[in-house]
Amino acid sequence: MHKKFIGSAGLGALLLLLCLATSQAQTSVCSQTGPNLVRNGDFEQGYFGFLSDLGRGLNNATKGNCATQGWVLVTQTDPHVSPACQYYPAALSAQYGPPNTATSPDPNHPSNTSVVTLATCNNPLPDHTSGSGFFLTIDPDAIPDRAFWKQQVPVCPNTNYVFSVWGRNVAGGCGLPAPLFHFEVDGSPINAPTSYPDCAWKQTAAVWHSGNTQGDVWIELINDQPGCDANDAAIDDVFFGICAGVVLTCDTRFRFCGDTSALPIRLSGRAEGFDPPQYRWQKFDAASGWSDLPGASDSVLLLNPPTAADAGLYRLAASAAGNTNSPYCAVFSPVISVEAFPQYHTDLTVDLCPGESYAGYSTPGVYVDTFLSAAGCDSVRVLRLIARENYRVEENRAICPGEIYAFDGKNLTETGVYEATFPSAYGCDSTVVLNLTVSVTRTWGDDAPFVYVPNVFSPDDNGLNDLFLPGFAPAPFRAYLLEVYDRWGSLLFSTQAPESGWDGKYRGQRCAPGVYLYRLELQTETCERAVFSGTVTLLR
Repeated sequence: MHKKFIGSAGLGALLLLLCLATSQAQTSVCSQTGPNLVRNGDFEQGYFGFLSDLGRGLNNATKGNCATQGWVLVTQTDPHVSPACQYYPAALSAQYGPPNTATSPDPNHPSNTSVVTLATCNNPLPDHTSGSGFFLTIDPDAIPDRAFWKQQVPVCPNTNYVFSVWGRNVAGGCGLPAPLFHFEVDGSPINAPTSYPDCAWKQTAAVWHSGNTQGDVWIELINDQPGCDANDAAIDDVFFGICAGVVLTCDTRFRFCGDTSALPIRLSGRAEGFDPPQYRWQKFDAASGWSDLPGASDSVLLLNPPTAADAGLYRLAASAAGNTNSPYCAVFSPVISVEAFPQYHTDLTVDLCPGESYAGYSTPGVYVDTFLSAAGCDSVRVLRLIARENYRVEENRAICPGEIYAFDGKNLTETGVYEATFPSAYGCDSTVVLNLTVSVTRTWGDDAPFVYVPNVFSPDDNGLNDLFLPGFAPAPFRAYLLEVYDRWGSLLFSTQAPESGWDGKYRGQRCAPGVYLYRLELQTETCERAVFSGTVTLLR
């Protein structure tokens, strides 16, 4: 049961009441505020987070001695101008509508998000938050002390809280007697009833001191204008939070160079709204979030000397004495950034080709330069320049007619001088000049003057004439093939190595004395070809 409002003399918890029409009004109630403890205070998540003593939509009106009144509606429109917007589909009425319908813990659950939007209604009414969002409209019934809106929030002892709402008249033609309601915390009024006669958004704010109260409390907007006509209201941007804050008395950004700084860093702030305040400095960790710094319970945190390990994000938390262990009892300063920037020392060796320069230097040597980084820190570079040369190499090559010589990605077949430039190991130009000659081919027979083929040998392992091995004038070969056959044409020996001869064996077994056939085919580097065939006598 709500306590009946009996005037300001009976309000021991009432500290301050202001009915204000501008967004700056709440600042004059509390110069600083903590986070909003109200869930879905702007109604952008539909019905999530709050309850009402009235039904959801006309289908679920409580009526309360009226014909159709006693409903609330989350909408973007004026439901009195568009009556169809007052109805939910019949199949959903039971799920969405009765008074004090439980809120699903999932903000996206259909029972929370079924709201009237501009998709079905064409008489938009600007909300307070953005001018195009959602708000809550209320059509009260004739029963006194109904809660338009209510929600549980956690509170801490010995702390001031501000309770505020933006409201306006949405009765037809903004008629009188106009909406009239007040704030309650756990059934106790904390301000005088406020009237909203105008068709414009207006803020009401009041401060409540928690005293010894701790834990969850109900905060409510209570109707003081019961009746069936001209008392329709709209509310938006409901706020309930600590009436206190932390002001920094230092910069929000500190920077130093290297692993440490010779100058200390002093972080400081002061609390407003707590008497006396209790402080905690916190540092942010990407894995675990904000955590208290051991022993840092003063309004000043001195890093002396600051090191690279001190780099990070800091904030000052403040609360009423004794409330430091409750996460929702504190207010926080703006975040302070402490940044440590490295100082770089770079050793760089560069090969310098003729005519080149590097970093403005063209002469070999060692140069030491100091630069200022973007963070204002010195960076030292040691540059070693080494002179390298361009090289020019000539090569003479010969090929036989019909052969191909690959050079610089091209297949060459004609006599000529060809030039290509390649990068050396140091990146400098290396020029290769190729003198290519296509030799004239000459074919010899058994009379080739540079070949001698013996006609007899005796493989008796005495070191004399043990191999059948042709002799040659000194000349490298492009091709070489020696084959030996028996008189029936079976191949007994074959080699492509000019230095290898036949030892008179076949598969490791000694061949019988007799006459054997041979065939010798070769080509010299000067493209001379010779083909020999004949007989050789094997003696034992």
